[in-house]
Amino acid sequence: MDGASERVIGDHLAKRHGLRDRLVIATKFALTMDPDDPNNGGTGRKALRRHVEESLTRLRNDYLDLYWKHNWDRHTRLEETISTLDDLVREGKVRYVGLSGTPAWAVARMATLAEWRGWTPIAAIQAECNFLERTSEGELFGAARELGLGVMPWSPLANGCSAASTRGRTRARRVPAPGCSSAGTWASALGRCWTRSEHDDQRGRGGRLSG
Repeated sequence: MDGASERVIGDHLAKRHGLRDRLVIATKFALTMDPDDPNNGGTGRKALRRHVEESLTRLRNDYLDLYWKHNWDRHTRLEETISTLDDLVREGKVRYVGLSGTPAWAVARMATLAEWRGWTPIAAIQAECNFLERTSEGELFGAARELGLGVMPWSPLANGCSAASTRGRTRARRVPAPGCSSAGTWASALGRCWTRSEHDDQRGRGGRLSG
């Protein structure tokens, strides 16, 4: 949230001249970097321009390959956001733009606005997609298919819920579901939990699903 990952990448590239053009660097905008500044977050023109300059400074670069809108901003007109992104592309600071955490109707509208007005087209969308959360397979993926957008899923392991248990660990265990406050409540999200018993581990067999 404080740009630390951008600084790490920037420091790495500063020590390895010539590596930048071999990489595709993407970052995001919209979340506030200063909770005390009401103009810091969001997808409005003022915040967007500030964020791209700060990201480029931390990355020690003069352009981004892909610039993601991080989340949905219901307070800013879509025209303002997409036109500002188009300005950044024309200025050479951004190559492509993507939408993350954006409802399907807004994705369709922004893509259509860009097409009709000759602005930079939307290149891709990012949506949560895993075996617990599959609502994006409906309208969002349908919109991406129709509009020719790339799709990048986030949280494919459902915050670790779909990861296999650690090898050699013998005790049966339950993993809390996302948002649950206590362990042992994974079943509230799945209706079942993944367990691996000592007997299964000793025999070298996989885990089993139990109610």
